[in-house]
Amino acid sequence: MEDLKLIESEARIGNGIKENRDDAVLEMEKFRSANEPCSLAWENLKVQTKKGFPILKDLAGELPAGSLTAILGRSGCGKTTLMNVLTSNNRDLEASGNIFVNRVPVGSAISNFSAYVRQEDLFVGELTILEHLNFRARIQFADMDQAERDRKIQKSLEDFELKEVEHTQIGIPDLKKTLSGGERKRLSLASEILSDPKILFCDEPTTGLDSTMALKVIEVLLNLSKNGMTIVCSIHQPSSKIISLFSHLILMSKGEFAYFGSNAESISFVEKLNRPVPPLYNPADHFLEILDPCNKENEDFILTAVDRHRASVQLSFKNEDKLENLEYFNLKRINKVGRISQTCILIRRQLARMIRDPLAVKAKLTECVFIAIWYGMLYWRRDNAWSNENFQYSWAQIRDINGSLLVSLLFVSILFLVMVALRFMVQWPLLQREISDKIYRFSSFFIADNIVTSFFAITLPFLYSIIAYPLFGLQKTFVKWLNFYFVLVLESHVCLGVGYCVSSFSPNVDFTIALLPAAIVPLIVFCGYLLDSSATPPYAGFLKHLSWYGYCNELLQINQWDGLEIDELCHQRPSNSTSYMKIEFKYKGFIDAKLEDHEICQVRFPKGGTSVITEMGFDAANWSKDIAILLVLSFAFRFIAFAIFKFRLNKLKQKVIMHGNCPQKKISPLR
Repeated sequence: MEDLKLIESEARIGNGIKENRDDAVLEMEKFRSANEPCSLAWENLKVQTKKGFPILKDLAGELPAGSLTAILGRSGCGKTTLMNVLTSNNRDLEASGNIFVNRVPVGSAISNFSAYVRQEDLFVGELTILEHLNFRARIQFADMDQAERDRKIQKSLEDFELKEVEHTQIGIPDLKKTLSGGERKRLSLASEILSDPKILFCDEPTTGLDSTMALKVIEVLLNLSKNGMTIVCSIHQPSSKIISLFSHLILMSKGEFAYFGSNAESISFVEKLNRPVPPLYNPADHFLEILDPCNKENEDFILTAVDRHRASVQLSFKNEDKLENLEYFNLKRINKVGRISQTCILIRRQLARMIRDPLAVKAKLTECVFIAIWYGMLYWRRDNAWSNENFQYSWAQIRDINGSLLVSLLFVSILFLVMVALRFMVQWPLLQREISDKIYRFSSFFIADNIVTSFFAITLPFLYSIIAYPLFGLQKTFVKWLNFYFVLVLESHVCLGVGYCVSSFSPNVDFTIALLPAAIVPLIVFCGYLLDSSATPPYAGFLKHLSWYGYCNELLQINQWDGLEIDELCHQRPSNSTSYMKIEFKYKGFIDAKLEDHEICQVRFPKGGTSVITEMGFDAANWSKDIAILLVLSFAFRFIAFAIFKFRLNKLKQKVIMHGNCPQKKISPLR
């Protein structure tokens, strides 16, 4: 309803809206026909920065249905800005004006029946071409069966000459390149054409391609326009053969139109202004030369050309019967699946991405095995609870075991913090675009990504624990091992939440790398070894409550030492050394006592394992409390990250072009 009200407010201009609902229904049915092409027009289009610097200056024009139009101009003339405004993708800019489809004002509703192919091609590089198109089809067409989706996909593959490479991974530029630049561009077009848009916008579709590949791309667009699709392209330095394929041409300079008309009449237009195209010269190159505002020789031509275009604006849009049909502008060319289905489809894509990413799976598995073996070799002792059924601990082994528990926590935390934070920021540009294009909801993506990463948060700690646990010489019972593994899984999920949280504050990967130490180092000090909990300064108390290291370390200490009697910890061995220690008596002060190792252990840990836990500042009664806190932290960090991501995405939402109060221009339709 809110969208309908917004469209209604944008459409109420001129003489108002009639109330004849029968005509509205007829118009709706006519518009829904895929065979009816759409014209595109705009008027009073102005764009400026927040500081008032003008970028586009009161533009107006109309393109006929089924036309293939090129926007040509020097860098910085406003080509991309015009494309962004027409598609309601302008960001950090103030825009006003009217947009019309079939001479009906539509505003931001133009996105319901148009598509936008941007200059930069963004994909999930681990997917194949066929998997990518299947993903787009499944998530966009809820009312289409698999057979019909397959038919559309196969037609797109054939139309864009991608059939031979349909099972090839898309690849990642500068890292794992598999598709050529032309194939990536054709895949971008195929992805958007899959939804059968009536209007297609392309921002420099030939940039970065060789002449042969660029020609193939434009020929594909020409065939689409012949089938009734209205196509608008900004283009940079096209060849003479490419420029000849366009039916219409827009020349821009300093945010204004110097020419707006058919391509065939463009050469005669510049001849009339005494700037003819030289013989055997590429017209596009000549146009770019005479549109250069930095060349003083072009000043008179540009001013005259702009004035002539403004004078050519003649006809005004009238409020036809189509204006009463508000609802058909809210019709979407695609019926997308619901949130649950979106989540399931995204889970499949994210899982495929993780499994095929060598840095996400193979490297992490290798890292887990290597670190588990390395730590196990460092802390392994020949006589331990696994090699000797009558094993009893010494004080040195108590310290080693406590150390092995801490390094395990540090390794797991760094493993998952780095994995999710860096990986999420790598896919952030693609995520922004797909959310902006309304392909799916961010909530569906966030849930899907959490489910996939949680799978690794379960499997990687399992691999680490089955290797490291026996090498550390921890208690030889299945329940104790299960508790050890469970604590590592809990920590992994907390660190995933922290990783999402760090990513939510980061604008890019480099900033994420710089921010990660700030999320780890301040909290390690509260692990239980480095600072007496009773001596924590008041101003740092909140960090202690946020430190998952303290809670996890307390759980591992309880799991290892709780229930051990003093005889199991302290015993006399032939190899025990004699040491000296000071013992405090209540009434006689200090005396020097000569005690053996097991006697020192008995003095230090009079209650057995409970004394070890107490000396670390922990309490065995906190087992359930610590688990509950870790679960709360895991969900809290995710909730904070989700809220921040939503805030950032809302700032990047498409800005609706509002109708200005400036007088309406008369626009001369092109034929």
